[in-house]
Amino acid sequence: MATQKGEHRQRDSIIDLALLNDLAICTGWFSPVSISFPDSLGSDHAAISINWTPPYDLLPYVPQLLPGFIIDDSLVSSWTKDFALLPTPAISSLLSLTAAADALDTDIYAVSGKLFKRHHTPDFQGLHWWNLHCEAALSAVSST
Repeated sequence: MATQKGEHRQRDSIIDLALLNDLAICTGWFSPVSISFPDSLGSDHAAISINWTPPYDLLPYVPQLLPGFIIDDSLVSSWTKDFALLPTPAISSLLSLTAAADALDTDIYAVSGKLFKRHHTPDFQGLHWWNLHCEAALSAVSST
């Protein structure tokens, strides 16, 4: 079925797709696909809709902590000050180099943990459309 109205002399075309595999269709969890130009609010692309009714309650989504932090550039003076207060190790051998690298890693983690929020998964920061319904759907998909 056409999903985009052609302009002037152009023919209508199939540019938008809705795909379901055979197993999804057989479950009865999905409604038939609806393609509607009136529902598209004046767009030249049709609104494509489908309803999903899972046979169980969605699992609650609990974000996991990931390694790393969300760096806040406005705190540059704070982390610069904190790093300046840390001792600079003397490096004279491979063993002292390894110890200095480990200390630097620990110091970065400590200073970052003091100033910044931890990353969570998924990190959809900046995507204004992402909401609890999206998180619930992601949780359901991830658990199946």
